Amino acid sequence: MNEIDLEFRLRQLGAVTYNIKLPETKAILKAIKAGEEINGVIWGKYSRSMLSETLAGRGALIVTNNRVILIDKKPMFSKVDEIAFRVISGISYSKAGVAGTVVLNTRLGDIHVRTLNKKCVDNFIKAVEAILSDNVNYTP
Repeated sequence: MNEIDLEFRLRQLGAVTYNIKLPETKAILKAIKAGEEINGVIWGKYSRSMLSETLAGRGALIVTNNRVILIDKKPMFSKVDEIAFRVISGISYSKAGVAGTVVLNTRLGDIHVRTLNKKCVDNFIKAVEAILSDNVNYTP
């Protein structure tokens, strides 16, 4: 996948120009493996509590046909975490004003992402729900 294909796919999933210009978007190309397809992505402020570790920052949460990836990219720092489908136990969404919060529940802990892009949220939730219903061949 190249930058043009990535941008086209992200726009299909609801990304706007602001999302495309974020540093996490550029990092997606390095995180995606050959043969992986992006089925959903949300950008925003996140907090992740897994086991005894709690992290927070700004990043992107991507669901592919093989896994979920959390990317946090800063000028001198980059963090990429992978979440296997088998540990995902649920997903929820709550809205307050123009912002909403997606909570990805896993057996290892939860990831909360506060975001503004409802179209991306809808596509992301559909992709995760397809995984939870064992329909891993979902394509939005």
